[in-house]
Amino acid sequence: MAGEFKVLPTHVKFDWIETKESGRRFVPEVVEPSFGAERLLYAALEYAYTQVKDRVVLNLPVDIAPIQASVFPLMAKDGLDDKARSVCDVLRRARFDVDYDESGTIGRRYARADEIGVPIAITIDYDTLKDETVTLRDRITWKQVRTPITSLVEKLRAYFDESCPFSTLGTPIADSAES
Repeated sequence: MAGEFKVLPTHVKFDWIETKESGRRFVPEVVEPSFGAERLLYAALEYAYTQVKDRVVLNLPVDIAPIQASVFPLMAKDGLDDKARSVCDVLRRARFDVDYDESGTIGRRYARADEIGVPIAITIDYDTLKDETVTLRDRITWKQVRTPITSLVEKLRAYFDESCPFSTLGTPIADSAES
């Protein structure tokens, strides 16, 4: 039935009723539909926070990790620190977001990198000085591989583009997962 209808004051009646309820407890729940950048960041951090063997690990996806790799000399002596700085410089020139850390034991440096969500830890050791290879450590599995410095940039690029898994970045080191 098509047509126009008009609501007149005679068709409407208003009653003002005041009601007081007591004895019933009401706990409001709020649903806030706004969704800003802060909420996205919080959701990502909340989802990524995990604990592995009593250690905190920020398991951020590699494409949103603020630091892509950390470079650690095994010790800050015997030329290991100089070699680590040169590897760090090569990666920075290749536009990677890289952190350098030489303080504390290597285990504590790994733990700090895990806590801030660094996907790959690169360790410079005495074998590096002999054969120009470095150790790469995966944040999630704690497995390690050895890879030549000359192919480090291209392998890391492929890893961060998610076109290859960690296990293909080099030669596996047997029993490298930390206890």
